[in-house]
Amino acid sequence: MDNTPSFSYEPLWKTMKEKGVSTYKLINTYNFNKGTLYHLKRGDNVNVSTLALLCQILECRIEDVVEIIYRLFLFLRLYPIEFSIYLVRHSSWYVTFSLSVVLYSPFSPGEYINIYSHTSTARSTTANTAP
Repeated sequence: MDNTPSFSYEPLWKTMKEKGVSTYKLINTYNFNKGTLYHLKRGDNVNVSTLALLCQILECRIEDVVEIIYRLFLFLRLYPIEFSIYLVRHSSWYVTFSLSVVLYSPFSPGEYINIYSHTSTARSTTANTAP
């Protein structure tokens, strides 16, 4: 089970658009590295100092540049029933929850019936008060 957080730079592109800063302006006005910009566009990991520089250029908070996504996957099989729960918590306080229940056939190996499947997304209505 991999619980390593992943990162999304979608907030960066939104903030750049709101502030009127294009990728061209980042490179030519602020001497931002083209290679680093390439990695951001691909969603690769970048140094914290790069994120701090972007915050300085855009005059914004770190949450306006990067979103951290935590994932948890639980799997339980009690033959012939299988339960799987997938929970994703985004740093912007969105939570996605997926539940799936499958019934396997005791007579035909590999055959199953999806009994129940549900996915929902919720957003916290309170401000981030985590320590």
